[in-house]
Amino acid sequence: MHENSYRLHFARTRKPGTTAVMTKILSAVRLYAGLIPFGFFVLNRNAPGQFVVDTPSGTTVDLGCACTLQVDDSGAGVVRTSLGWVGFKLNGREAFIPAGAVAGIRPKIGPGTPYFDDASAKFRSALARFDFDDNTPQMRARDLLIVLDEARNRDTLTLWHLLGRTEAPQRALVYRKLAEFVPPPAGVTEEGILRLDSSMMDRWWNELGFDDIAVWRRWERNWSGAGSAK
Repeated sequence: MHENSYRLHFARTRKPGTTAVMTKILSAVRLYAGLIPFGFFVLNRNAPGQFVVDTPSGTTVDLGCACTLQVDDSGAGVVRTSLGWVGFKLNGREAFIPAGAVAGIRPKIGPGTPYFDDASAKFRSALARFDFDDNTPQMRARDLLIVLDEARNRDTLTLWHLLGRTEAPQRALVYRKLAEFVPPPAGVTEEGILRLDSSMMDRWWNELGFDDIAVWRRWERNWSGAGSAK
């Protein structure tokens, strides 16, 4: 823990039914069920992720944020960010959730695809089915087309995440839609994105205007055992 690297503000009381255990003072909490609103303002940008919340669906990581994390008795829940941004991870599945965005979370699946609250109802419903309900390639392809048809420029957040959650040829469709809104920067190619080249993916993320993905990558290097929900 980096001294003086952050300030943490919990709500005065947790919501009724919340079960949480502080595993390190001002460092980590395991949330079993309930709701925790918290704010975390990083003073040292070179030391992100100094506060995490483990849940049955994965690990929430502060990247300089104010957010609410809610988990029900099954371990499913939702992350809502009102300031800054939050990372969420289960094993290799990641989600970056900036201010105004939401992501569902599920045990054994991890984070759903982040989206902005003001997206259309059709967009949000199709995305939820795609993330958590669709169990055939045909169903996923159908709902992905709805998401792409309803997407706005602001929904580049969702489209970037969908690149890593689709297979060919659907990934190519996502690539083209995202490129309509934010062209890939120099050196980032369609071929590279379709094979999920990590460097190219990160460089394109940084073009979207949310925050520098290097903040998250530093946390990944420095925090051991992240994203392994028990």
